[in-house]
Amino acid sequence: MMDSISVPKFSLDTLKRRSQAAHIHDTLRASIAAAILGLGAVGIVSAGILMGGIHIWFAGNRASWAITSLQTITDPTAQELTAIVKSASFPVVLPVGLPPGVRIMRVAISPIDRPTSITIEYRKGSERLVGFTLFDTSALGGVAPPPASQRTPFVPVRRWTVGRETVVVPAQYIAAALANTAETAMKRSTPALSLQQNIAWSSPVVVLGGFFSVADRAARLVPAGAAAVLIDRGHVREIPSLAKTGRPLLDSRTVDLTHIPAVNGFPQYNRAKYHWLRTVAIGPDGVRAVARAIGESACATTCEFLYTKKNASTAWVWAIPVGGGPVRKFVVPLPLRAAG
Repeated sequence: MMDSISVPKFSLDTLKRRSQAAHIHDTLRASIAAAILGLGAVGIVSAGILMGGIHIWFAGNRASWAITSLQTITDPTAQELTAIVKSASFPVVLPVGLPPGVRIMRVAISPIDRPTSITIEYRKGSERLVGFTLFDTSALGGVAPPPASQRTPFVPVRRWTVGRETVVVPAQYIAAALANTAETAMKRSTPALSLQQNIAWSSPVVVLGGFFSVADRAARLVPAGAAAVLIDRGHVREIPSLAKTGRPLLDSRTVDLTHIPAVNGFPQYNRAKYHWLRTVAIGPDGVRAVARAIGESACATTCEFLYTKKNASTAWVWAIPVGGGPVRKFVVPLPLRAAG
């Protein structure tokens, strides 16, 4: 892994495409490690002096940080984002004043049960746009930083306060105009209004890996208010076995990272301990419906699949080509019997 937070800008879809060749768990581990390095690269750094597993120290307009544990969730839904905000130890004003077309791509918190820090990263299309750290200002204190080997070097940051919250983003990774606009907008907003805006930027679909470009297409397909799951090609390979054995498809987007070591002050996420908080994304009946649609689509290796349960007797499954092209919709009756 890299030992510097200065990484070049690259396409998120490129990262996701390269990850498809790995086993599902290995893919998740690699993607999360790369993504969290990306948090540092675009400005999601740390929050709160000696709070949970994320620590920050200021020296004027410069900051240094150390990260030893956190929880991260990729493509959070409105429900997940709301739960994070409500569990925080401070009234959270989320970033606003961002350009049209942004989406939340990842949120990281620490500590898990009652976060004193929330890091949130945004994308536009398939590129990272910017990231912010929001933390409980009351936790700041006069604690001296540890030796340089245990923390990152001090770097220039933009920071401002909104109520009981302090916002931090490394100056190198945010344009001055965007920082000024976000600061002004956040100071004029409220916890409720900023949450409402960010819900509009959250994912209306449970996205199990894959391409952001496909996720954006899926968001336009899913009926308003419907619970839907987007299945990437890595997870598609699991569907036949799951359908045959009557098992559900699991959602592993939420991951706890603990015991994160550091080398020359930089967190080594590839050497952390990972714990996936697995929940059921699609039950056995839905998995069988997806399996039937995959078989009829003849594009298991070139499509991602969007699933939603229309009602107790019907599932809708869309086959969305990764390279673009027409989307096909399949109407599958429920329930289906497991294959013998």
